Amino acid sequence: MKKKRLGKKQVLVLAVVIVLIIFGTVLLINKKPKSGVITQNIEIIPLSPQERQVVTNAVLSSEFVSDLPEKYPIAIFFFDFEGEERRWRDGFLVGPSGLLSQGEPEAYITIHSKYIPELASENLCEVMKRAYQAGDIGLESQASKVSLLIKYAGMLKHRDCLGV
Repeated sequence: MKKKRLGKKQVLVLAVVIVLIIFGTVLLINKKPKSGVITQNIEIIPLSPQERQVVTNAVLSSEFVSDLPEKYPIAIFFFDFEGEERRWRDGFLVGPSGLLSQGEPEAYITIHSKYIPELASENLCEVMKRAYQAGDIGLESQASKVSLLIKYAGMLKHRDCLGV
């Protein structure tokens, strides 16, 4: 019996499926970040105009952001602490073209506001990596990890930004 060889397209599809399965497994095994999805009515303390400008510039210049899927924006919320209590700061709705004025985020990134000054001189991904290592960043979504993997498959090259 003659063995049939796979074509280039079939090999490519198989490789993509294997990478998606591996990435999905890593997401399922990886420890859950410390933060939660922001779904309740809470007081939000505004960032200063200078802090807003630093975040805006970092978002607009980030390759990480430019690779977000058009239909699935994310929200980036900042927080800090007053004593033992977490205080929420401003949030930003982000899509591939930058900051959005409307839309429903598919995922929420929460990051300590102490990293905002670093965004003035470093790229967003590097700052996010450092925040992840320190336990100062979280990623939450109501969607399943498999669903997120499919929706954000084009961002696999940035998986190290969030420590996955």
